[in-house]
Amino acid sequence: MAAALTLYSNPFSQPCRAVRCFLALNHIDYELHPIDFGKGDHRSPEFLAINPQGLIPVITHGDFTLSESGAILIYLAEAFHVENQWYPADIHQRAQINSYLHWHHTNSRKHVYGYVFHKVTQPVFMGLPPIAPEKEAELKANVDTFMAGINQTLEAHHYIARTSQASLADLQCFCELAQLKLANYDFTPYPAVKRWFEELESNPQINEIHQPLFGFARKLNTPAEEATN
Repeated sequence: MAAALTLYSNPFSQPCRAVRCFLALNHIDYELHPIDFGKGDHRSPEFLAINPQGLIPVITHGDFTLSESGAILIYLAEAFHVENQWYPADIHQRAQINSYLHWHHTNSRKHVYGYVFHKVTQPVFMGLPPIAPEKEAELKANVDTFMAGINQTLEAHHYIARTSQASLADLQCFCELAQLKLANYDFTPYPAVKRWFEELESNPQINEIHQPLFGFARKLNTPAEEATN
């Protein structure tokens, strides 16, 4: 009997969505265990017994527990013998994907998370004062610089890890950039990123998993007078 797989997740968490997308795209059965930050689920004794850091995503696979989305994605690909476009068997392509997954946290995630957290998460979800305009401009400039670099990569190689098809690297990056919808960020100045983003967004499984985020972003960025008409 196969070991049971459980994912502890939240739909507004970028890394959680990347793991969920990978599972859906590869038809891997799992139990979804929602973690509600508002209710403090991540600080409960039950969850802290699974991950003392109180962070998601976390998986349990039988009696094995693993955190950190990059590690989880690679583990799932290997545990379930995935050798398709998302994690090809070719060692060089895997190395390129792994390289991006290591780069992601201090680049893609650092800049996007920092901007969205201060502009949206703190005032909307935490009840804190709006970010100062000069701080917002500084954080947005970091995102703009990052987006310009990713745009150059995608102009030259079409996909994030220079593979011939979308891979784990694209899933991880897409889920991060999707968070920018909360901030009503304009992708237009970065046509290669916009093309790539829309390609992944059109995938039915990826799109479905992002509906809670996209729906909330539309509501958040719809003027009050339009929302009541």
